[in-house]
Amino acid sequence: MKNKLSIWFTLFVCGIFLIPQMCQAAEIMNDDLDAGGTWSGNGWDESLSNWFFSTSGYGNPANYGWGGGPDAPREDIDSGVVSKDTGYAIQLNDLLSLSVDLKDLVPNELDGSILVTLYYLNGAVVEVIGSSEYHDDVIPAGWNLVGQIAALAPFDAVGKNLYVKFEGGPSSWNGTSAQRLGVDNIIINQETSLDALYVSPANGEIDVPESGVLTWEVARDPNNTANPHPSITGINLYLDPNEAAVTAGNASVLIPLGASVESYDPTPDLLPDSTYFWCIDIILSDADDIVGDVWSFDTVKTLPVVTQQPDDAYAFETKPAEITIVVSSQSTANYQWYKGEKGDTSTPVGTDPTLSFAGVILSDESPYWCRITNVVGSIDSEAGSLTVKRLMGHWKLDGDLTNELADGRDGSMTDPNYVAGIDGSALLFEADGDIVTIANSSDAYQTTSLTVSLFMKTGNTAASSGLIAQRVTTPSEIGWYMAVNGGAAFGELEGIGTLTDGSVLDNQWHMMTLQYNSENGEVSLYVDGEVKVRSGTTTPLAYAATPLLFGATGDGSTALYSGLIDDVRIYNYALTEYEVADLYATTSGEKVCFEYPQFDLTGPEGEPDCVVDMLDFAAFALEWMGCNLLPISNCQ
Repeated sequence: MKNKLSIWFTLFVCGIFLIPQMCQAAEIMNDDLDAGGTWSGNGWDESLSNWFFSTSGYGNPANYGWGGGPDAPREDIDSGVVSKDTGYAIQLNDLLSLSVDLKDLVPNELDGSILVTLYYLNGAVVEVIGSSEYHDDVIPAGWNLVGQIAALAPFDAVGKNLYVKFEGGPSSWNGTSAQRLGVDNIIINQETSLDALYVSPANGEIDVPESGVLTWEVARDPNNTANPHPSITGINLYLDPNEAAVTAGNASVLIPLGASVESYDPTPDLLPDSTYFWCIDIILSDADDIVGDVWSFDTVKTLPVVTQQPDDAYAFETKPAEITIVVSSQSTANYQWYKGEKGDTSTPVGTDPTLSFAGVILSDESPYWCRITNVVGSIDSEAGSLTVKRLMGHWKLDGDLTNELADGRDGSMTDPNYVAGIDGSALLFEADGDIVTIANSSDAYQTTSLTVSLFMKTGNTAASSGLIAQRVTTPSEIGWYMAVNGGAAFGELEGIGTLTDGSVLDNQWHMMTLQYNSENGEVSLYVDGEVKVRSGTTTPLAYAATPLLFGATGDGSTALYSGLIDDVRIYNYALTEYEVADLYATTSGEKVCFEYPQFDLTGPEGEPDCVVDMLDFAAFALEWMGCNLLPISNCQ
C-alpha cells in the first residue's frame, strides 16, 4: 500500500522541518531587528507612524511594537502598516515558510491584533501568497514562536519580488495608552519542492470535460530552469476510476513518463459521469522516490439526451399503435410517460422507451410526452400525438347543412340554395356574402395531419374565389384554405407553401383535395383523385382559432365564391393516394385507373386500359416465339 501524505501536511513539513527528499531549502530573510532605530532605517517601509522602536520598557530593546489607534478596520488610516521587499525573486515551485516571534507587550491592557502577510506585486496590485492573523489574547506574555505561514507561491508570481508585511488591527485607544504587540526574529525560508505541483484537475474538481488533459509542474534545475531538476529521472502517473488500484500503485493503471513530461492526454477520452483517481510519483536518482498524493476529480455530469423525439402515431380504432423515444444516457435512464400536454404530470401511463397501445380507442387520442431521468437529473421530451384515424367532418349538402357525424358541428347560411350535385344535391354560392359557417369549429379540426376534400363546379372568372377555409389574415396569416385562383385549382397552407395546378374553370365537376402529411412532411394538391402538386416541408401546420367556412377565405368577406360545392370532407390524417383516388371514383361514379397492372399491354381503344384480359393475352401471343438472335440461323 502506497503511503500518501496530504498536500497541506507536505507544505507544512517542508516549510518547518525541511524533509530533504522533498525540498531543497534556502534562507531568504532573517531579520532580528537589531540594526537601526526605526523601521525605515532597518529596510522597512514605515507607512504609518504608530510603528516604533522600543529601546526600553518592554524588555529586549531590539524589538519593535505597534501602538494602536481608535477602533477601526485594519485598512483605516489610523492603523499601522509596515512592509519590506525581501529582495528575493520568486522561483518556480517555491514553497515559502515564514516564522516570527510575537509578544503581548501590555497584557490585559486593551485589545489588538497583528496580520502577517507574504505577497508580491502584480503591477500595482497586491497579490497575497499567504497570511495569518494573531490576536493579543492568544499571544503569550513572553516571547514565543507563534507566527507561522507555509504557502506555495502561485505560478504567476514567478520572477516577481517577495514582500513581507505587518498590519496592526483594531484596538481601543483611551488617549494615553494603546495595545502593543512585539515583533522579533522574522525568518523566511524558500524550499524547492521535488513533488509535482500546480496539478490540474485540482483535487475534488468537478465537471472536468471528457477531453480534459492532466497537467502538473515538476521542479526545475536551478542552473537551467528549462530542464527538470537533475535529481528527477522519471514520473509514474497512475490514473483510473478504481481508487484501490491507484492507491496500491497497480501496474494495470501505471503510465510511466519521462522526467520532463508535464501533461497527459488520456486516450480514449475520459468517460463522463465518472470519478477518476490519480497520483504522480516522482522517480529520483537516489531511488528514494517521492510518493504522490491520490487526488480525485469528477468528469462532466451528463443529462440524458433525446436523440429522437417522440413521433406522432396514427392508427384506426382497435388497431395497435406505438410512440417511441430514443435517448442517449451515460448512466441508466428511467422513463415515465405522461398523457397530456408537455408538463402535465397528472396522468402517468408508461415506463418503457416505447409507449404501446394494443388497440387504440378514441379516448386514447392525446399528446404524450416522456420524462427521462438518470443519476444527474431529468429532462422532458417534446410531445408526440396519438391520433385515431377517422373522418372528422362530412357535409353532404343534400338539402341541409348537417354534419353527417352528428357531432353538432353543423353549418349555417342565411339563404341556402340547393341544386343538383355530384351525389344528391349541392349548395349554390353566388358571391353575395352569404357563406356557410360551421358551428363549434374554431378548434375542432386542429389536427396534426390533415386531408380536406370537396367537389366543386364553377365558371367564375374571378381572380380568387374561396372554396373552404380555416384561416385568419391579421395580425398575420395563419391556417389553410382552398380556392379557385384565376381558374386554377389552388391550395394554401400558411407558412408552408402554395400549391396550384391547371384550370378547373370549365363548368364541370372536379374533386379538389388539399393534404398535409406530418409523418413525412409532404403537402399535396389533388384534382380528381390524382396528385397534381407535391412538395416537402419541415414546418408544422399552424391553425387559426377561427370557424371553418365554405365559400370564402380569410374573414369571410373577401374572395367570395360563385359556383357549386358538394360533399365536403375533413380527415385528421393524410389519406393515401389510393384512398384519394377511390374517394373520387366512389363519389363521382367515374372509372379511375390508379396504377396500371404490369401486363396491361392494350385495350379496346388500342391503349392500356388498367385491365389485364384476353386483349392483353392476344397482344402477348403475337410476340410468342419471337426471336432476334443473330445470326438468324439461331432462330430456326
